[in-house]
Amino acid sequence: MIEYQLFMTQREHCNHLQVSEARLERWRSEGIGPIYVKLGGQLRLGIDAKMCWIMRPVA
Repeated sequence: MIEYQLFMTQREHCNHLQVSEARLERWRSEGIGPIYVKLGGQLRLGIDAKMCWIMRPVA
């Protein structure tokens, strides 16, 4: 069976989290943002990875 990973654009991800793109970029540069990949030269965030990041324990 093939499992499909769905991806969101950075803008879609920001809209869902209600944060600015600049804030998401800062989180990534600080190493605390969600896991992302580049597909066709464009940044994509996996929906499963996003949910894991949202549900992570915060110290």
